[in-house]
Amino acid sequence: MEYAEVVAEGQKRDIRNTLRAVEEFRRVGVTLQQRLERLAEIEVNCISLAWAQEAVFVVCLDDEDKKSSPAQNWSNAQNYEEDLVLRGKHILSGGGSRRHGVNRWYDATIQLVVGSSGTSGLCIEHSAAEGIVIINMAESALRYERDNRKRNLISRAEREIGAKPLTWHVDAEAMRLLEKQKVALDE
Repeated sequence: MEYAEVVAEGQKRDIRNTLRAVEEFRRVGVTLQQRLERLAEIEVNCISLAWAQEAVFVVCLDDEDKKSSPAQNWSNAQNYEEDLVLRGKHILSGGGSRRHGVNRWYDATIQLVVGSSGTSGLCIEHSAAEGIVIINMAESALRYERDNRKRNLISRAEREIGAKPLTWHVDAEAMRLLEKQKVALDE
């Protein structure tokens, strides 16, 4: 597909709802973060908030079932393009609040989204760095991995380090904010 065709196809798609949801996520996210900072006296919230704020990047692991994962019927170019659009929407929005939309961190500079179906990608919040910087960094990391995958550069124990799930104690006020945010995401 040529660049002009990609631009033309993109101009046909209505992304206003997604943009509105992202802006609402940011606005309510700030309110929620302020609330979480007030709840930081609770140790579990303090630890999770510190991990999220100090992270170089965030990894969102989506355990997708066949019904919610993007289609994989690539029998023709149209299906392939539609599949790419579905995958892009999944990476950006997580498929709404009933799927993985609540597993996105729109204030994180870099989110690495990895789905069990194989869908993966980066979401970036570009106030810290322009998109091209993040793309160059990602391409460099992929090149490094490809060039060094057979070498044992780190110990087995370091390779087996697991993800740290964040745990929160959420009161009624914070829960109301989260429910409002879920509605905005689904619009």
